Amino acid sequence: MSVVLITPDNYQTLGHIIRAYAEQTVREYLELVIVAPSADHLDIVESDLECFPGYQVVEIGAFDSNAVARAAGVRAARTPLVAFAEDHCFPAPDYAERLIERHREAWSGVGPRIHNANPRSAE
Repeated sequence: MSVVLITPDNYQTLGHIIRAYAEQTVREYLELVIVAPSADHLDIVESDLECFPGYQVVEIGAFDSNAVARAAGVRAARTPLVAFAEDHCFPAPDYAERLIERHREAWSGVGPRIHNANPRSAE
């Protein structure tokens, strides 16, 4: 499964979510597609990415639309299954495994279950 991550600036914006994907039970099947304006200023921490079979950086220049960035990530993905990740949404360790399993079944559409980590807040 390819996981599309977008950042308008640098790797530090994504570091914590990438580390969350490193805890996935099927991380050995995940490709990370990092979409950014430029690879030159990302300052990637290679050690965070060693547990994945592959990753790529897609350079698209400055962007005002997350949809444009996501579309570029989908076009670059090397797997038939693509998921979008957000830097503020943290998946359970078996999220990717369950998503992949459900795609093997006869469903028309598949999506994750979302839980509010801050149920006492208004946001």
